[in-house]
Amino acid sequence: MPIELTEPFAVGSLDEEDYTHAKIVSFQVSTQDKLMRLTVRLGTYVGGVFKAGMVVKQKTIQQIEITGDDYDLLVGKLTSAQGAKIYDELAREMMIYLINKGHYSGSVV
Repeated sequence: MPIELTEPFAVGSLDEEDYTHAKIVSFQVSTQDKLMRLTVRLGTYVGGVFKAGMVVKQKTIQQIEITGDDYDLLVGKLTSAQGAKIYDELAREMMIYLINKGHYSGSVV
């Protein structure tokens, strides 16, 4: 479940292809520290499969930490979710969080 970016991300001369999607590729959680750490990569979808773009730190790959009230809000939403697979719901909520916090502009697809 990726974010389809409102505006494609151009890497410039590093890659001819503009990246159209952002996807969480790694997720870590520390309940003791109330911390969620996401690794998000930019890339494209080819034939329904995510194709990660080139690694250009701080541009095409980002680590984002969710703490404090935001952590509590996401955990609260997950514990009240019914009828959905918890990981699917978690992925959707995190993608919405990334858009709402301005990390990415787009919509969850």
